[in-house]
Amino acid sequence: MIELIFLTCALLALAILGYVFWGGVGRKRKKIGREFGLLAYAGAAYVAWLLFEKLT
Repeated sequence: MIELIFLTCALLALAILGYVFWGGVGRKRKKIGREFGLLAYAGAAYVAWLLFEKLT
């Protein structure tokens, strides 16, 4: 149960981090912001896959 809560919070944090990097930093410094945003979204997708595997 604790692992599901941790994965859910990690998914939420990575999604917010990706949004901040893509939208906030990505406006001023496009290359850096978009690359870190993409990495954060990739991490969020991986955590979502882990969460899906735990639930099924």
